[in-house]
Parts: sequence; C-alpha cells; structure tokens
Amino acid sequence: MRALFCSISTPGLLYPAIGMALELQKRGHEVAFVTDSAHTAFLAEHGLERIARGLRDGPSFAVAQWGMPLAVAIQLKHIEYAMAQFQPDILIGQPLTLGAYLAHERYDIPVSYTHLRA
Repeated sequence: MRALFCSISTPGLLYPAIGMALELQKRGHEVAFVTDSAHTAFLAEHGLERIARGLRDGPSFAVAQWGMPLAVAIQLKHIEYAMAQFQPDILIGQPLTLGAYLAHERYDIPVSYTHLRA
C-alpha cells in the first residue's frame, strides 16, 4: 500500500502522523508526506519523504490559514502534484486538511482521517 500523509504543519498534528507513517513503513508500506516546506529536513531525518508542491515549492498546510479558500486551493494543488508523483492508494489526512476532502471527492481516492484523543 502507498499512503500519502496530508498534514497541517503544526507539531501537534505532524508528529503523530510521523509516528503512524513510521509504523506503516516498518510493516512494509510506502509512505510520503505533503506538508509545509519548513518540515522537509525534519521528515528526512526520520527517513520520510516530503513531496514538494511543484517546481515553485513553498508554504502550504499552515494551521493559521487552514480554512481560507486560497490555502485550501493550495493544499489541493499540492496533493494533486504529489498524487501524480507518488501514485498513492490512500490519503491520510486530518480534520483541518480540507484539500484531502476535495481530492477524495475529485479523484475518488480513499481517504482516512486521524483524530487525536486525550
């Protein structure tokens, strides 16, 4: 299985997604991330790939802008670019990754959402 993690760039959402991705990877699955470009090196330190949002990579998945229409459009375009590069079988998002909802609707790709519980 190839899982594309779509994560808001805040540590409280990104770090649990990294833990899940590492577990899937340990079980033989392929994983990649779409998240803000600021986390590229951090993901690489953990052996995880961040797919850029295109030739003109830049900010995406910022928590402060999660519901703004332009930010959601950027999320979707980032996910679409990553889908073309990585060919995922599933998207794994979070409640704030609205671009994943749209990609699911547009491309009929399965999507799962992580929920943190106290």
